[in-house]
Amino acid sequence: MIEKKKNYQLNEKNFVALPVKGFATGIILCAILSVVSIYSANILRSGDVSATLTTPLVIFLFFVMVGVIHPVLRILNRKFSFSRTELLLIYIMMLIATAVPTMGFIGQLLPAIVTPYYYATPQNRWAELIQPYLPRWLTIQDSNAIQWFFEGLPKGEAMPWKLWIMPLSFWIIFMLIFYFVTVCIMVILRKQWIENEKLVYPIVQLPMEMTRGQGKNSLTTPFLKNKIMWLGFAIPFLIGVVTGLSHYFPFISRIELYHAIPIFRRTGSLIFYISFPLMGFVYLAKTEVSFSVWFFALFFLILNGFFTITGIELPENTGPYSIKQTIFAYQIMGALIIFVLYRLWIAREHLKDVFRKAVKNKNIDDSAEIISYSAAFWGLIIGLILMWLWLRMTGLSSLPSIIFLFTVFIIFIGLTRVIVETGIPYVVAPLTGAAFVISIFGSNNLGSAGLVAIALTYIWAGDLCIFLMPCVAHSLEITTKEIKIKKVFVLWAIILALVIAIFISVYVTLFLVYKHGGINLSDHFYKSCPQWPFNFIAEKISYPDPPSIKGWVNIFMGGLVMLFLMAMRQKFLWWPFHPVGFLLGATWFMQHLWFSVFLSWLIKSFILKYGGHKVYEKSKFFFLGLILGQFTAVGLWLIVDFFTGTSGNTIFWI
Repeated sequence: MIEKKKNYQLNEKNFVALPVKGFATGIILCAILSVVSIYSANILRSGDVSATLTTPLVIFLFFVMVGVIHPVLRILNRKFSFSRTELLLIYIMMLIATAVPTMGFIGQLLPAIVTPYYYATPQNRWAELIQPYLPRWLTIQDSNAIQWFFEGLPKGEAMPWKLWIMPLSFWIIFMLIFYFVTVCIMVILRKQWIENEKLVYPIVQLPMEMTRGQGKNSLTTPFLKNKIMWLGFAIPFLIGVVTGLSHYFPFISRIELYHAIPIFRRTGSLIFYISFPLMGFVYLAKTEVSFSVWFFALFFLILNGFFTITGIELPENTGPYSIKQTIFAYQIMGALIIFVLYRLWIAREHLKDVFRKAVKNKNIDDSAEIISYSAAFWGLIIGLILMWLWLRMTGLSSLPSIIFLFTVFIIFIGLTRVIVETGIPYVVAPLTGAAFVISIFGSNNLGSAGLVAIALTYIWAGDLCIFLMPCVAHSLEITTKEIKIKKVFVLWAIILALVIAIFISVYVTLFLVYKHGGINLSDHFYKSCPQWPFNFIAEKISYPDPPSIKGWVNIFMGGLVMLFLMAMRQKFLWWPFHPVGFLLGATWFMQHLWFSVFLSWLIKSFILKYGGHKVYEKSKFFFLGLILGQFTAVGLWLIVDFFTGTSGNTIFWI
């Protein structure tokens, strides 16, 4: 154990100097990533390339850096080339930046603060039910600015930048507090997850392999010379080329990766979809984890079919972004709460050390962290208090605000843990924090102001296709094992990435919507998505209901199931089911992607059984190639589509 711990305690004599070149390049690439993400989602309409933690745009840009720019710089002058530490620091900055432009924050924020005015009609009664309770300092009220946001700026009119300054300033301050709380939580949990429990973190294995082992006289790394990797690369890349060409030339047929079979009297479908990146990520996870994921996906599919045919359901509207089958939503929410609390209980000795360091100033080593345990602990406490005050100022009363914060951070921590264990970057919450609070308190006890305040939380705690916490968690994995600079530099890299991404994203998004009109851009961001929370809240205001007793019962039942799964796994080595599979099984993502997980699990199980660990180590490069090949195809078609002015060329769904 002593030898292993030394791997994480880097001697400062081995640290490289301030990586100015890495910082500068990272800033440029974060700006490019923000612009391309927004432009792709709204103009090219080729799918949001930064909508999930797979981050195809990050991998593509990093591949260009490692495979093209870096070798060219080494040819010109080795002083111009990047060290491995600098390359990985650049990757960290881009990974952090993906949590901002579209699905993460700005794409949700800007439409949301004008939607309740533009889409208000006599039928939905938003003017009566929603608008009186919206904090004026968080929204735009100017009718011209709102209309032009959705319909485009008339000729001769100036951009209404000044109207956006106050609400955006308050929102950005809040989000920076939220982001800092996120960093504090991940710093506190880093040692437990990485050193004590040795979680796998499959998603960042690709960039670490791409930069590993380059010799002084070599232009590229061993990864880029690996023939097995290029074989895996070729499959999705060639499929992507054919798919892209089919958009330009209709006589070329697409290669279909999706097939569905109707089941349960055509009330549902058994979906077979091949996602090459997912197969690559899952291949790096433990087989017991991947087995549990596809098993529970089929289990919930069958159970849902039975419920649908027999009419078993809870007639409750839990709002957008929750699992559609309400029974499953409540039960998995209860399971998620128990799962997170149990993992915190397992980490209790480490958490005691953090507390002793922060409060009693005990001599506990935190030199491997990007901020000290004291700063993380007190930053977490102060940040949560400020977030609680924010919720109070927006209209939510004290106790619901506390329960809401508890719930959303349980969700954030739980989903992050699921991602780093499974390698599956497509996760959604069983219930949103908003739906959970409304269900347990009852909409009749929250009041109209409280419900409207909850509607505003969907901006940052609703659609969780991508959020900052897993980005930070994976960044700390790279920092712990590969980065040889003072850890505080990584903190500054995270801060720089967030600030650059926020301001570039705000500018580019407002420029595009006022130039083209939001209703002429992405339907998801400017038509359907921003209306869902307000429709949900308007219904709860119009038809208030008491606390959901059935919801409480199902939350309790889900918690019992999770306790059973964890107890069996703890006591019996032969027990095949991992708890994270239960948390993912009922989500719509896994109903679509279970087959990819199954294929990856099947191949890995076969290789480990008949080939052993050595064959597995060689074969994993094939699966890393699957990831890189698909994302490279996506990136190249983005460039082609930009220059040809083509839109709607979606190469892969995921």
